[in-house]
Amino acid sequence: MKIENLVPGQIVYEISKGKMGNTTVSTVRIYDVKIVSIDLENGVVIAKWNCNPERKYYSRSWNKWRDSKPLTVNGAFGSVRLATREEIKTAKDAANQTNQ
Repeated sequence: MKIENLVPGQIVYEISKGKMGNTTVSTVRIYDVKIVSIDLENGVVIAKWNCNPERKYYSRSWNKWRDSKPLTVNGAFGSVRLATREEIKTAKDAANQTNQ
């Protein structure tokens, strides 16, 4: 994501991967990030997520954000993973057929 595409008040999504509690099962977490303000000169974005206070984010963080919510697939034992390109394509095709 480019800082020029961000707008105050916009909702973007941060994706992180991790383990589910004290297990070896991996999962994907998706967080809503609300943009508060943008400083183009310094490359700093003020944003908040998950009802936490506002804080500064630098390019290491905001360049990984996504503007649309990614499609996820439920896995074994309650885990979640990102959908593959084929799964995204079939989901779009199914949505198009229901709209027609």
